[in-house]
Amino acid sequence: MARLLDAVTPLADLLARTPDPDAAIASVRAACADGATAVMRAVREAAGAAGIDPRLITLAAAHAGITTADGSNPPTLAELAAVGGALETLVDLRRETNVSLVFTVPAFLAAAFDTFTSTTPGVRAERTAAVVSEVAAAARSSLTIAAPYLATVAVGALVPAASQVLSAGGVVTVITRALSPRSPEPAEANITAVEALRDAAAGRPGRLRVCSWEEEGLGVHLKAVIANDADAYLGSANLTGPGQLGHAEAGVRLPPRLARPLAQWLGLLADALDARRAVAAYR
Repeated sequence: MARLLDAVTPLADLLARTPDPDAAIASVRAACADGATAVMRAVREAAGAAGIDPRLITLAAAHAGITTADGSNPPTLAELAAVGGALETLVDLRRETNVSLVFTVPAFLAAAFDTFTSTTPGVRAERTAAVVSEVAAAARSSLTIAAPYLATVAVGALVPAASQVLSAGGVVTVITRALSPRSPEPAEANITAVEALRDAAAGRPGRLRVCSWEEEGLGVHLKAVIANDADAYLGSANLTGPGQLGHAEAGVRLPPRLARPLAQWLGLLADALDARRAVAAYR
């Protein structure tokens, strides 16, 4: 079994990078009953849709024993079924344990980023804007957005995801700062971005919860986007154009075992912000 897991590891890593690993694995497992050609077709469709280099797909499939160099001695259906089962096991494990690096890469760092990704094959590196969009797009039951600085240009990309959650009766939580006229320095950009989310919530059965620091100082400085308490971005990038595209920023994409406790912590933060505002209202 250990030998089989080692053989399919490169292919599992590729499938784990697809937008919907569960669908990719289901397609590959179903194809195992139809032979190696069908399996390769399913693998190429899933990995190719994620923009993965076709050469990597070919090499990983050969390492897994799905194909051979000369096309002779194709794997049996039983062998393919074993490969499919091993892939499912590893992709599930990757989903629960993988942490990937996330960078905002301005133009002056583009060449350095290419060098980094080509010389660190065991490390997954992604771009901030793409990760934030991908995390949010998968949200169904809950979406948490936290940042001290928001901008409509960045938050606007999250509005469809927020609408999706609210339409399904879920909860969208926004944690930011300086939204009230009573704030020492109201942040107009934050106010405008939150209004865009309020517009998205109008008439939908879900709940939009907005929690804000309204006192002196930053108060809230973390940046995070969490979907379904299972997939999360956590890093230095604000939800602004420069934060997503223009500054040198760094963060991580967290798997469920870390996204869940992060969501719990932000829930406690939101409660604390609400409590402070309630106390301030009676002063």
